[in-house]
Order: sequence, then structure tokens, then C-alpha cells
Amino acid sequence: ERFFGVLQEIRRWNVHIAVDDFTFDSFSLRRLERIQARFLKLGPELARNIDHPTYRGLLKGAVLVAEGMGCRL
Repeated sequence: ERFFGVLQEIRRWNVHIAVDDFTFDSFSLRRLERIQARFLKLGPELARNIDHPTYRGLLKGAVLVAEGMGCRL
């Protein structure tokens, strides 16, 4: 809870929050919602494995999550 309080204070200073190296095992959707990140930087393994159908689907899902939360990639 203290962490989220600090994030709230930082936002009052007009600082945007970014989640670096976002991957499918990094964050729960609830945590992303609470952080209210403005930017998501996708993990490199998603891009490296883009030809694999599973990773392509995960990348598409990550983009949809980002868009739904109003984040930029």
C-alpha cells in the first residue's frame, strides 16, 4: 500500500509512470490498473520470438491491454 501511495504522490508532480520490460509473467492486470502506467515497454523475448504463434498472440494481447488502459507502447 505504501508503494501505491508513493506512486500517487509522484503523479501529483505530473510525472508519468512507465512499466519497463513488460512480459506475460511480470504483472497482474490488477497491479497494472493500480499503477496507472502511461507507457508499457514490452519484454524483448516477445519481439525475438514474433514468428512463434504463441508469442505473436501474447504480443497482440499485450498491445490490447496497453490500448485498453490508455498506455503507449
